[in-house]
Amino acid sequence: MQSQQWQLIQTYTDQTSLQIAAQALQQQQIEIFVESDQPIVGLDLGGRLYVRPAMYAQAAQVLNAAMITEEELAALALSSAAPSDA
Repeated sequence: MQSQQWQLIQTYTDQTSLQIAAQALQQQQIEIFVESDQPIVGLDLGGRLYVRPAMYAQAAQVLNAAMITEEELAALALSSAAPSDA
């Protein structure tokens, strides 16, 4: 990977977050490069997400819009834990 071709946009500590971010960018037609820290399948160490320098600003907007706040995460957790009225 040549540094002029790709720019680091985000580092993730788990593969799930990395994959969600990668999919969000790909849905917006933003070319990505993923560098995984997963030496063994099942060992969840995260990785880094790169984009083309010309697409960095657009990619940052997509990732910012896709972020879930702590409050939203708590609300989702509470709503899924609530007993159903079925």
